[in-house]
Amino acid sequence: MTRRLLRLGRLLSLLGWLGIVLLIAVPSANWLLPLRPAESAIHHLSLLDRALAWMIVAPPYLVVAWGLGQLLAFCRRIREHKLFHAAAVRALNRFGWSLIAASALVPVSRVALGLLFASPIDPIDFGSRYIFGAFPLLAVAVGMTFGFVLVLFAAILDEAVRLAEENASFL
Repeated sequence: MTRRLLRLGRLLSLLGWLGIVLLIAVPSANWLLPLRPAESAIHHLSLLDRALAWMIVAPPYLVVAWGLGQLLAFCRRIREHKLFHAAAVRALNRFGWSLIAASALVPVSRVALGLLFASPIDPIDFGSRYIFGAFPLLAVAVGMTFGFVLVLFAAILDEAVRLAEENASFL
């Protein structure tokens, strides 16, 4: 295995760890710590309401953090020189499916968050502005696309592993 591939694997591991930390810390701090300006609508929420909002928003972030853990497992296989191995295929496949699942969860969490913040007097006001005004369509599309590309690449890698094992059995 080339040194370049090992260096890229180490860099990807570092970025994976950084991503896990940020995916857990940033949404948690956003909702649970009172760091927002006083004029923010969220600043006036009780700690219980902010915790509930965090529980609604957290699943997509946590799913991607878990997926990055699978990416770390894939990088570990690279360091062990076991790139063409069933465990590497599983890790890459799980990472792809985690991106797809998180992308599917984002609109659901946005709708739930909008319903949480909808005013009983004018439910369309804040709820719909929050859902559609900041709807992350690009993030959902990119997440789904890259997720399916990774699942496809894992299937190709799985076929390569199968062929390598088949060829090794002839020797």
